[in-house]
Amino acid sequence: MMRQLLPCLRDPVDPATLYDDLPPIGTRPAVRLNMIASIDGGTAVAGRSGGLGGTADQALFTVLRSRADVVLVAAGTVRAEHYGPSKVPRSRRRSSLRSPKPRQSSARRPPAWRT
Repeated sequence: MMRQLLPCLRDPVDPATLYDDLPPIGTRPAVRLNMIASIDGGTAVAGRSGGLGGTADQALFTVLRSRADVVLVAAGTVRAEHYGPSKVPRSRRRSSLRSPKPRQSSARRPPAWRT
């Protein structure tokens, strides 16, 4: 079960229906951000973000990936969680998207940012 808190309370809410409600942007690219954190702001348990989520989080990630042309994942997450190609079935992809599966891209900090 998933609950929407803002801008108005909806309980329960289907993430597929919720994200189909977003306003169209025509041919312009759009960015959607989703992340998970613990109550104290932590982003990992034992070095992995997957330990923070449950079935509702996985359902939401699947919906978001089914609507994306590119999924950007931090390089550390890719290494720690052994990310591979998207597992979103072709049948769940929106027909308006350009690729049958979302491409995956990873980002890392430039050496000057390292502490």
